[in-house]
Amino acid sequence: MRVLMLAVLALLTAAPVAQADQATMTFDVRLLGARIGVLTIAANDTDRHYAARSVFQTVGIAGALKHMRTDVTVQGKMREAEMQPIR
Repeated sequence: MRVLMLAVLALLTAAPVAQADQATMTFDVRLLGARIGVLTIAANDTDRHYAARSVFQTVGIAGALKHMRTDVTVQGKMREAEMQPIR
């Protein structure tokens, strides 16, 4: 099995560093009971900013038949308890 390398995104701010909350979740993706992929989600947020990264990769027989990997990242600011992506 391939090992997923996951780096939690670092937030860059001009203000003093705030305490960041970090979380990482890993899920098995199954089709008809067979494990075909792994989805890993990492998130990092402070009072003013957030960042997240999601990685999906096929594994096992599905990975041998078709190698797929998808990386999705997002960054944004927190305003009035709402997430606003940075464009």
